[in-house]
Amino acid sequence: IVLAVANLIDFSSLRRAWQAGRDDGIAAALTFVATLAFAPNIQNGILTGIIFSLGAFIYRRMLPRIVLLGRNVDGVLVDAAHNRLPVLHEKIAALRFDATLFFANASFFEDAILKIERENPKLKCIVVVASGINQIDASAVEMLRRVVRRLHECGITLALSSTKRQVLDVVKRTGLAT
Repeated sequence: IVLAVANLIDFSSLRRAWQAGRDDGIAAALTFVATLAFAPNIQNGILTGIIFSLGAFIYRRMLPRIVLLGRNVDGVLVDAAHNRLPVLHEKIAALRFDATLFFANASFFEDAILKIERENPKLKCIVVVASGINQIDASAVEMLRRVVRRLHECGITLALSSTKRQVLDVVKRTGLAT
């Protein structure tokens, strides 16, 4: 029986899942182990893998990539830290947010903006390159409203650049674009 079952296991697919992403590898291994542990009720093992995958998906969306931008020799805005570039200007900061802006990561975005504001006392404008933002929900709109108000009190303007149509529509509909 063990030899028959061993032929059903594809360890190379587990290895490829791990190479694709640590979360994928853990989900595959967890599903495998849970399926064995719950045998003969293999649906419980599969459900364990699904629940872990959904949890990992939400967790990754809570802490998306936010990149402070600098200008390279071609004039293109790129990751300043990765390319060892200085900030744009003491009065202008630019960052790129690479995720949907929604309730699970709105506070993460807010913290990043306020950190930039605190660390740059001469700042007058923060530009958010929004090309990576595909959607924005009501929680994010309220967060942006608070951030814009706070920055305005400090004499700082928050501007969105490269905004996709669906995000711009929400910003306009909610009165955030003023």
